[in-house]
Amino acid sequence: MAGDQSPASIAFAEANAKMHADINVPLTGNADVDMARIVLEHGTDPEVRKLAEMVIAAQEAEIAWMTQWLAKQPK
Repeated sequence: MAGDQSPASIAFAEANAKMHADINVPLTGNADVDMARIVLEHGTDPEVRKLAEMVIAAQEAEIAWMTQWLAKQPK
């Protein structure tokens, strides 16, 4: 691991590695079981499309909040 070696950074690196390992699954070719933006482009199930829209909206709000918070932090 490059960069900071504090316990928090090590924990984040481990969580990041686990996340990437967990999402490294065989692709199905079925947009309704893959990622949210892909569902909106190619999915056909109305319930899954609605869920994808909700997921995207929630994630965009979280990203916006975190971006604003980070901008306020000392450099």
